[in-house]
Amino acid sequence: MDVNIDRDLYIRWEDSWQKNMTRCIACGFEWFFYVPERRWPHLCADCANAAGRHPDDLLHSAAIAYDQGPRRVHADAAAVYRDPSTGRQGFCVTDGIGDDYEPATAAYTAAWSAAAAAATGGAAAGLHTARAIWHRHYDHAPAGQEGNAVAVVAAPIDTANGGGFDIAWCGDARAYAYEAATLTQITTDHTEAQHMRDTGMPVQWIGPRAENTVRASVGRGEIASVRVLDPVGRLLLCSDGVHRQLSPDAMTRILRVHASPRNAATRLIRAARQAGSTDNATALVVDLPACANSRYHRPNADSH
Repeated sequence: MDVNIDRDLYIRWEDSWQKNMTRCIACGFEWFFYVPERRWPHLCADCANAAGRHPDDLLHSAAIAYDQGPRRVHADAAAVYRDPSTGRQGFCVTDGIGDDYEPATAAYTAAWSAAAAAATGGAAAGLHTARAIWHRHYDHAPAGQEGNAVAVVAAPIDTANGGGFDIAWCGDARAYAYEAATLTQITTDHTEAQHMRDTGMPVQWIGPRAENTVRASVGRGEIASVRVLDPVGRLLLCSDGVHRQLSPDAMTRILRVHASPRNAATRLIRAARQAGSTDNATALVVDLPACANSRYHRPNADSH
């Protein structure tokens, strides 16, 4: 028995998907066909439905850029999560400790669990959730088979409560706020080197090994948190593969010149590699909703 198959459908899909598909700017994950006539043409169906219920919370656009570099394993991870029932978002960047698959798995698991929990409970709740999952997975792991990671998590604060971001971190993954052409480091590294500086140890005694030794991680140690209460035009979360290679002035210049979060994140990664980074590098750039009252100025187009 012959089956009548309309193969033109597959031909049309093959010919058009590459130029018509785009990634959702709210959840940063879903791919969909771009239709300019839609009310929110840059949101996937789930995010567009949630935007109708929670428009102010859902318009943070985000982009992630990665680079494995010369490392054997890409042990960084990043996640952008949007709760479909509330429209709230959570953002996370993690950096696996070591160049192996187990730290990479720990980083990936922590990124998504922390981002999802932060969207509903805040940044610190996100990291504590990731820690609980880590203990469940690794408490009975054989010696030498434990994966771990450092992390930074952000959750937008409702505009009704003043806007800004709720930030939590452990280790040396960082968060920066960019506003009015000024870059401000929000987090403080949990490293041996930073601890030595805080206790007044002479700079000449602090070696490169201390800079790379963390005192806190997803699995153990301090989880710190702060709230940036003023509206922030642009938020940057990144691993040490970015911030150890680029000066604050270099990062400020890139965030100022590139209006698109995706172009800004990509350029940060490219600049870090050109500066000699030999580590995994990850950058997550989040923009404030355009409707919010912010001093951040977005250029009309990217300058190169």
